[in-house]
Amino acid sequence: MATLMPNPLICPFSPTELVHASASFQPRPRTLFDPNPPPTRARRSEGSSTDTAPKPDADGFIESDLRAGGPKLCEPPCETIRKLPTGLKNYDLFRGPGSFQLMTKLSDICRDDNVRPDHMEFCGRRSMYEPDRNPIVTLLVVAKRNNPSQGSWTIVSRKLFHYLRGSGITDVSVEIMDEKFEEDPRIHACVQSDAIFPIWKQVALQIFHNIDRRGIFTIGCFRIGDDNDRLKCPPTILLGVDRAVKRDWKPVRDTIVAILDNRGLLNVAVTIQKDNRVTRRGGIIDDQGVAVEDCRKDPNLGTSLSPWDRKDEHGTLGGWVDVRNPKNGVWSTFAITCAHCCFPRESAVSEGDRQVVQNWKQQGVRIHDEHKTRLLPVDSPSYRDIKTKLDLLASEIEMSKSRKEYQEVETLNSKEDFVMPFLESTWRDISAAINRRQKERHTIKKFLHDNENGSRLGTVFAASGLREVTSTDNPNSLSIRDWALVRVDGGRATGTNTFKSPPKSPVADLSQLKKFSSRLPALDDKLFKIGRATGYTDGKYGNLVICHIATKMVNGKKEDVPTWEHVLLSDGSGKGFNPVVDPGDSGSLVFDEIGVVLGMIFGGNGKSNIGYFTAARDLIADIKRITGVQEIRLHGSVD
Repeated sequence: MATLMPNPLICPFSPTELVHASASFQPRPRTLFDPNPPPTRARRSEGSSTDTAPKPDADGFIESDLRAGGPKLCEPPCETIRKLPTGLKNYDLFRGPGSFQLMTKLSDICRDDNVRPDHMEFCGRRSMYEPDRNPIVTLLVVAKRNNPSQGSWTIVSRKLFHYLRGSGITDVSVEIMDEKFEEDPRIHACVQSDAIFPIWKQVALQIFHNIDRRGIFTIGCFRIGDDNDRLKCPPTILLGVDRAVKRDWKPVRDTIVAILDNRGLLNVAVTIQKDNRVTRRGGIIDDQGVAVEDCRKDPNLGTSLSPWDRKDEHGTLGGWVDVRNPKNGVWSTFAITCAHCCFPRESAVSEGDRQVVQNWKQQGVRIHDEHKTRLLPVDSPSYRDIKTKLDLLASEIEMSKSRKEYQEVETLNSKEDFVMPFLESTWRDISAAINRRQKERHTIKKFLHDNENGSRLGTVFAASGLREVTSTDNPNSLSIRDWALVRVDGGRATGTNTFKSPPKSPVADLSQLKKFSSRLPALDDKLFKIGRATGYTDGKYGNLVICHIATKMVNGKKEDVPTWEHVLLSDGSGKGFNPVVDPGDSGSLVFDEIGVVLGMIFGGNGKSNIGYFTAARDLIADIKRITGVQEIRLHGSVD
């Protein structure tokens, strides 16, 4: 069976990991009399430290270092759905009167094979990549697996499965896992003393040119491990890849290891992980819609934004900028966000308009473009946010009115009968909740009614498109440009760059964005952003830029090119880490502890613990290039 890798220098497993090679370490000799063996790297594939990807047996059961079971296990990372429908077959055995006796017997089976459950339950299990699929009803057993010589968990899981079948429970899978199976390691920025730090771009380019890049999104370098002290976590080359591309990733990993070894970078590990977007509890998928206070003519920074009347798209109004007309000297104010948050889906427009949108993505939107009024109106708050909130309020009102206590008092009141004081008190509380929600619905509907075009904010004035452009700090490096300026319609008003910091924020007194700065963040700078999806979040500058693999048309052919993007890292990790960037946060301005804007978020990684942003000086330079203006400032800027 697979065994755990005992060396503490080896990076812990991540639920999205495909393959891993540790930093080089000195293994112990077999006996006291044997010479020291040469340094080596431990390798792992899909959670198995034999470096052989686990394959299911004929009956569907499978085992890796930290998980075993079958016949159906979902692809990690997984979510657990603990609330089972009461109409589920065998529900009484899972949660009802018969559950205690069943769970006692199942626990005894585990202990007989030296598996000591910390927790055991019947639940639903589902891959976070497939939120719309029906969960797999599963007996989930959580146990520690610290001893490499521990017996096979597959044997135990089969015994549990066959006992359930013998008890008439035939449609349940069994999963035994260590809780570490669902924990993500910590990601820290590298430090200047790391040998790879001064030569990172050279190493990244060598990797870029020497690997098969099919399915690869990004190449980064961080210190990754399970310790809060980053100096106890090895520098690690981290590749983010597309889970839909099915290939053997070990040759890519081993090519990178050879590059590192040839450069003497023996202390640098390699991890290749799936980097597709996952759904998380508390994220956009569980969203509550627009905040009522955001239904105003002059939207706050951080308010949702989307193409006009589109039900699915979602982005963030990052803030407000002033642009000076070079001809008459007049300053005009625009909302700033990402271009990709404003463009319509190509599948939703005509063939002719599709060509227009494609040209915009490649060349940008100019200020005199004749198509933008028709194709680039923008909502804020977004249609999705408003509809979600109205539907949620209507549902909550209906649920409150359907409560037995409320209906009983309503009936008594209609007959002018006596109402018991305790019933009347409950009725008053429910009525107050109903009135509050009805007022919120009225406020939202009045906002939509008072504006001729509902939640429409305005029209894109100019935009970068989705381009790779020479960086201002290095003419030999490309970086992504993804911005848009939105001119406000007559029925709406420009907002301010003020906000309220959370009381527990490191900068709780900060209440306004001050100005743009052309400087890059310093090493380990604390950075902040206010986005639609995750709200007010803080993180740290990633120190080393990440290599993003983009595709450009060169002489009529598609060609991979490296772009170099700045990184915002989450401060947390594990099962409860705070996401720094989620879908819907694109367009958020990145600022420091005194409110100076240093960039704008345009995306992030699949696990939401890494955000990518364009530096403010690159952003401003490109706005000037596309619009022809020479002076840009943050609205209400403080010099």
